[in-house]
Amino acid sequence: MKGEARKATTAMVAKLHPDGCALDYASYLNTPLSSNLTNAGTAIAVDSPGDAYVGSNGSQAEIVPSVNALQPDLGAGSSVSELDPTGSHLLFSSPLGGSAVSHVNGLAIDSNNDIFVAGDTESQDFPILNALQPTCADCLPNNNVDVAGTFVAKISPGAASGVFLTRPSLTFPPLPVGVSSNVQMLGLINSQSVALNIQSVMLSGTGYTLPSSATPCSGSLAPGAGCVVAVQFDPTATGSFAGTLTITDDGPGSPRQIQLNGTGSPDFTLTANPQQTTPLAGTGSIGYIVNVQPAAGIGAPSGNVGLSCTGATPATCSFSPASAPIGSWSSTLPIAMANSMPKPVFSERPSRII
Repeated sequence: MKGEARKATTAMVAKLHPDGCALDYASYLNTPLSSNLTNAGTAIAVDSPGDAYVGSNGSQAEIVPSVNALQPDLGAGSSVSELDPTGSHLLFSSPLGGSAVSHVNGLAIDSNNDIFVAGDTESQDFPILNALQPTCADCLPNNNVDVAGTFVAKISPGAASGVFLTRPSLTFPPLPVGVSSNVQMLGLINSQSVALNIQSVMLSGTGYTLPSSATPCSGSLAPGAGCVVAVQFDPTATGSFAGTLTITDDGPGSPRQIQLNGTGSPDFTLTANPQQTTPLAGTGSIGYIVNVQPAAGIGAPSGNVGLSCTGATPATCSFSPASAPIGSWSSTLPIAMANSMPKPVFSERPSRII
């Protein structure tokens, strides 16, 4: 298919003669010649007529030219391709993944030539359809550390007809107020035999924006072409926020509405040691160590948290120190008992936070 590699690493596929004495074919699965990105073949399967199905991972999704693609390039780096028995024609090739890194780790073909793909992904916006698990809890960033989750996909050989979205919804991880989320991507693919004319892309809902650095779907999409809409979430307060992304075009099923879900979380959490105890009246005092930790999210908040204690009457309580910086820090809460007080139970948190 290509006679020359223009990169340090590139995927390749080869077929050997049954006797192992010669090559029947050998081909690169390369990036466009103008690209300096990398690509590696990671899985292969062959059907009874001899078509080869190859899974590959690279620096971005559209490493291999798209042919009858399932989705537009969202930036994942993984793709699935089908070559004819001679190795000289690419019958099918598509990105498979969301906007973060994905890897194809395994690939199999059944008697109907359905393609089964397994791998891992860091994408919260990985394409889904008829999903057993529509969201990836393991993919949520935790203090700038991304953790991969597992995916499985089935690709049927029949040609699709219509206009399709990569997801019916986008769910953003809980974020502290004032912290911006990672941008999530939604893909739209035109699988009609005619062009698709996009009329508008609109957002509703507090905290959701279309990043100015990204170009949303617009204009005319040729048959087989796709486009991408990027959405960002910036919580303005704690609590849940719902929104809607609406794409209006002249294709069947328009307007297309995508549900958006996000949560604004506190900047910090409190934990106490011991978590709970029952002091006896007249025993002097007990103490708690209260830790102030940044909430899980993108970008750890900073600053001091004021601490106070109420509701322990007739006992008395106060923190020392009365404020603590967010992070690996602690404050001690001694509680002095009154001789006549009953047996109270103290919870894991002070009842008031300033």
